[in-house]
Amino acid sequence: MKTANKIALARLAYRAIHLARAMAGYSDRCIVKRDGVIYDLDLSQGVDFAIYLGMFERDTRNALKWLVKPSSVVLDIGANIGIHTMLLADLVGPSGRVLSFEPTDYAIQKLRRNLDLNSELAERVTLFHCFLAAKDGGDVPDTIYSSWPLTGSEGLHDKHLGLAMPTNAVPARSIDGILAELGVPSVQLVKMDVDGFESEIDSEFAATIRLDPRIYTREAILKASYWHTATAYIVLPESSDDRLIVKIRLKHSGPTLEIPKPISLGEFVGEFCNSLVDFELRRQVEVETAPVRQLILAKAFSESGILEDEPPGTIADPVDNNNPSSLIQIPIRK
Repeated sequence: MKTANKIALARLAYRAIHLARAMAGYSDRCIVKRDGVIYDLDLSQGVDFAIYLGMFERDTRNALKWLVKPSSVVLDIGANIGIHTMLLADLVGPSGRVLSFEPTDYAIQKLRRNLDLNSELAERVTLFHCFLAAKDGGDVPDTIYSSWPLTGSEGLHDKHLGLAMPTNAVPARSIDGILAELGVPSVQLVKMDVDGFESEIDSEFAATIRLDPRIYTREAILKASYWHTATAYIVLPESSDDRLIVKIRLKHSGPTLEIPKPISLGEFVGEFCNSLVDFELRRQVEVETAPVRQLILAKAFSESGILEDEPPGTIADPVDNNNPSSLIQIPIRK
């Protein structure tokens, strides 16, 4: 479902809950506990309201639970108020590490507040108030969308109904520079939600994705790449042992006969990552269910009578073994 449709439905639900809470003497501000994590929420905000209902990006959260292993180093790029940061901190465990990135003052303040409410998880999180770019010291946009109000507001985005919030001269940093500074040799997973600014992260190839080969196989990456060859050029350069690199450049920046409504870079990266997770999960399910499937096949063959002992060169009809005509004799050369 598109973000605009989600916001429209959320506004209807918000009005009902806002009225019920007001009648009971409660405001939109509340502190709640969801999945073991404490949040300070403003229910008039779309992200906060979805957390309150326990409905925020459940598919993404389920995928992260499948993919993230204890002791991992993971990046949360575009952390907003921190719901995925908190989940990742829980998943990596005490020996893991989460690097959380958020450029707007509005979201970073709410993220810090939520970290304060969850001190055990906060110990595993390193927070960066910066804008990720191709290199340190680059240009930073004055505003970035990080608020989705459920009440009437001016200046909302035409499509996703977000409200751009100021960055207030936050510094531009590069991922490679930060990882080198921290002495982090490898990253196991990157969660990226940066509303179309992926092209700023890697201006030469439009977008670069770094993946942990312990989580994603080259087979899944190749399948996802082949699936999207009509939309983008996808390059898989030679990678080191601790990461698999995917470089992406969109083929069409404007409308064509084949693609009258071209996809944005941010939308494409999201679709590519969804395809990658889908192919990898399919592969893992196939591997893990192989013994069960083999057992089912063996049982089916056994019950069919095909595996019953018969004279060499004889195939029996399991329906009527007593009928000699049901035996088909196949001559066997000695």
